[in-house]
Amino acid sequence: MFVDMNNPIFINQLTDLSKNRFALDTLSNEQFFEFYQTLLSNFKIRAGNNWYLIGTDGCHLCDVTKSIVEQASCLGSLPILHYLDLAEANDASLLVDSLGVMIPVILTPSRLLCYPFGVMDVVNLTKTSA
Repeated sequence: MFVDMNNPIFINQLTDLSKNRFALDTLSNEQFFEFYQTLLSNFKIRAGNNWYLIGTDGCHLCDVTKSIVEQASCLGSLPILHYLDLAEANDASLLVDSLGVMIPVILTPSRLLCYPFGVMDVVNLTKTSA
């Protein structure tokens, strides 16, 4: 099942996120999971319980994030991060406009973490995603 990307609630959430990288922290679990499903739908992915690293090809900060995730995994068990390229999204312009300045972004079923972040931020994702 793919979700409508033109959903005004989703577009408002992206707009809020582009202004405040913590804007989604106020959503309920159900509201965030709807955001998660809608965002993944734009990549033609059915939502599950996977974690994603959203970035662009050639993004040096994405390489930094992969290193941060490796370090965090030494401190505890982390799910595998699946890579999503913003340029490959159905509505790439919408996502680039809203997420482009915040990449890399780690997306879990319960949280979105925009760069900059460190090892302990990633480790704490496992606690909020449990």
